Amino acid sequence: RPASTWSIATDAGFVIGIDLLVETALVAVARVDGEIVATELVGDIPLESGDRLAALSSIIERQSTANGPALGPLRALTISTTGTVDAEGTVMDSTSIPSWAGFPLGGKLGDHFGLPVRIENDINASAYGEFVLRCSEGQLEDNDDLLLVALSRSVLTGLVMGGQIHRGRGFNAGEIGVIEAVAGGRGLE
Repeated sequence: RPASTWSIATDAGFVIGIDLLVETALVAVARVDGEIVATELVGDIPLESGDRLAALSSIIERQSTANGPALGPLRALTISTTGTVDAEGTVMDSTSIPSWAGFPLGGKLGDHFGLPVRIENDINASAYGEFVLRCSEGQLEDNDDLLLVALSRSVLTGLVMGGQIHRGRGFNAGEIGVIEAVAGGRGLE
């Protein structure tokens, strides 16, 4: 049989990834073959959980309307957010967004859009992104380990062990503590 070349159709669908911080959201839209086709930085994200969900849904709907005709159907959503997130996508705790505590973000978005949704802690998502980048550059193997240390309002770590995000039994593996405690109460500006 003669050789043939296959590729993913450009209208096979797309995915949306959102890095949801305290008051901003960085949005990326990618075709299913991985090519990023649109990005957007959105400010003034509300702090109350219901309003946050509405703002997030609006962003997703706007990107779906803008990109769906050319790319096909929206296939999946991934959201990284501050706080401790369990396996079902519920934000168990969030010191930055207290109204987020106990909020079933994955379930709400999955029900609303009718598609797979993955919710992940922002530092874990950053660690996995760094891991994938290093694998693609040949610096790591796909079953290696990586520790990402982030210094912001607290000292945080994301762990990738054996090529998978390691969350721990309580979904907060690597959470060290706030900078005020580390810096002797002085805090950092």
